[in-house]
Order: sequence, then structure tokens, then C-alpha cells
Amino acid sequence: MNHQETFSPDSSTSTTQESQSGLNSKIDVPFIGVLQQFTPEEVSKIKSLLGENSKKSKWQGFVGPLGRFTSHAFVLLFAGFVFTGLVATYLSNRYTTQQQELAAIRSFSDELNKMRVQRVGEVWERLDEEELAIDELLQQAADDQKNATSANDRVSEVIKRIHAARVLVSKNRFWLGKQIFDKANDYLNANIRYSIRKLTGTSEEELKKYLLERNTAKSDVEQVREQFLRGRGAV
Repeated sequence: MNHQETFSPDSSTSTTQESQSGLNSKIDVPFIGVLQQFTPEEVSKIKSLLGENSKKSKWQGFVGPLGRFTSHAFVLLFAGFVFTGLVATYLSNRYTTQQQELAAIRSFSDELNKMRVQRVGEVWERLDEEELAIDELLQQAADDQKNATSANDRVSEVIKRIHAARVLVSKNRFWLGKQIFDKANDYLNANIRYSIRKLTGTSEEELKKYLLERNTAKSDVEQVREQFLRGRGAV
């Protein structure tokens, strides 16, 4: 025999009201009348939505005054002043660093130039010195053509002097630079070709060609020297 359970309207209503009253305990009074029209599941969803809105409203309450504070004219002015100061400090430090680097480069360059002028001057002095000594030997040979022993000694002396000058030029190649180095060697080669032939009795007609070569090489050296002394340092 089947027995059906009977529910009194009063008991059902009271149960529903109790469940809703438990749910309504966390809801503001104005919403209680509305929530009675929904099931417990729907009420739970409504409460969740109301909780999120409450969180948002709290965050907005915090952000609102902050936004008004940051938009205040004095705050903007202060922030701009601080930013400008930081940028100015950075640029000043960068400029100072660059100036220090440039000063170090100039100082190093000045020292190199001083050393170069000194070394180049030594080479040119030596070339002039050897040229004068060789010309004296050639003149002695022209005045005393019959003395063979003296002629051999003079040839050895010319070779020794040209070799010494060439060693000095090679030693200072770094300071001379390619153009001065090449011109100096061209002059030494032309000088020894002319000097040895003159000492060994080559005809005056044939010597003219070698004398012209030596004079041309010497003129090139003097031209490069003039450029260097004017501050156009040949390299």
C-alpha cells in the first residue's frame, strides 16, 4: 500500500522562508523582498554578483581620489620638476663623461705629435748631415783623382754613411709615415747611385742622369718636409 507523504503548506512555506532568511542574512534589507521571488541557486548567483560589484566599488573608491590627486596642478608641476631634474642630471653627466674622453684623446694625440715631430726632425737632420759629408768626399775625389787608395776609402765611407742613414729611417718608420718614409728611401737610393758612380770614374755625361735623379729625390723630400712643418703632416 502506497503511502504518500503529505506536506502542509505552512511547513513548506516555513522551510523556504528559513532557507531564504539564511541567505538573506548577508544581503541588505532593500533586497530581501526581491530575493524571495528566486530559488536558492538564483539567490546565490545574485549574491556573487553583488559581492563583485562591492569589490569594484571599493576599488573605484580608492582609484577615484588617487586620480584626482595625480591630476592636481601642483602634483603635475612637482612631477615635471623631478623628471626635468633627472633628465638634466643624466645629460650633464653624459656631457661631462664625453668631455673627459675627448680631453684624454687630445692629450694622447698631443703627446704623439710631439714625439713624431722630434723623430722626424732627427731623420731630416741626419739626411742633411750625411749629404754634406758625402758631397765633401765627392769633392775630395774630384781634387785628387790619381789616389786610388783614397778613392776606395771614400767609396766605403759613402756606403757606410748611406747605410747608417737608411737604418735610422727604417727605425723611425712608424713616426715618419708611409709618404716620408718612401721619399727618404728614394733619396738615399738616388744619392748612393750617383755617389758611387762619381767615385768610380763614370763619365760626366752619364753622371748627369744620376745627378738629376738625386736632385729630384731631394726636392721631393724638401717638399714633404715643408708640408709637415706647415702642420699638414704627411702620412
